[in-house]
Amino acid sequence: MQESDGKFIFGVVKVGDKGQIVIPRDARKIYDIKPGDALLLLGDQKGMALVKTEMCSTGWWGISTRLWPQGKAYLTESRLLQSI
Repeated sequence: MQESDGKFIFGVVKVGDKGQIVIPRDARKIYDIKPGDALLLLGDQKGMALVKTEMCSTGWWGISTRLWPQGKAYLTESRLLQSI
């Protein structure tokens, strides 16, 4: 793991046959990710990011739905909204 100014490089992960990845141990420890935690996968043309849904406050939710208007409908349909 490399750190610079609060930003981390945890290494490379591979996608398995079922489309799954393993989040590196150091990342799980730093971000307190435990089995069963819900993660929101965000993306744009530059890449992807994972965010714990408990980090999604009302203010963040309002900003994110303005940036991606379809996001609220998508999350509601996929039932992720219930965990936010």
